[in-house]
Amino acid sequence: MACSTPQGVHETIDRANAAWRSSIDSQACFHQATIDKLFEARVYRTGEELPAEFDDEMSVLVSTPVEWAVEFRCFCLDGQIETASPYLRDGKLARLSQFESTSLELEAVHSFTADVLAASKSSLPRAGVVDIGLLQSGKWAVVEANAAWGSGLYGCNPSQALNAIREAIIQPGSGDSFYEIALTQ
Repeated sequence: MACSTPQGVHETIDRANAAWRSSIDSQACFHQATIDKLFEARVYRTGEELPAEFDDEMSVLVSTPVEWAVEFRCFCLDGQIETASPYLRDGKLARLSQFESTSLELEAVHSFTADVLAASKSSLPRAGVVDIGLLQSGKWAVVEANAAWGSGLYGCNPSQALNAIREAIIQPGSGDSFYEIALTQ
């Protein structure tokens, strides 16, 4: 199987059997488990590089490798960005630049992410994290989406990120979540 998906878009592969493993030998592809972090998400150059514990029935995201200029973490709630921050710039942790970004970058991040959230409204939870990035080609793309409660803050505003994290872990009306108990005491 050649990695012919559009740049930045993952193709779901439902079975990773021996034939599939050998078919990727002709082209390096980015591989990521669809559930948890069952193996390291990275470019695998051959099927033999895939982890030995790789389950033949495991769902895997496969895409053509891309080069990112900058990647941003966006904590989102109810279809809106609560806070955003760059986390990688030219492959290096953005902490080295104090997670700085320009107003033009943030404007583009908000615009692109708003389009992504609107297009995905019916399939996304109320709260979560969407990582997006600017490709070296100058186009924006989605890196991945994750649970808000398990995502690093990087340079995001902690108070604003907490809005999304709180909503991601609270079951409204349950009365037994930590947050709801603290509010009633």
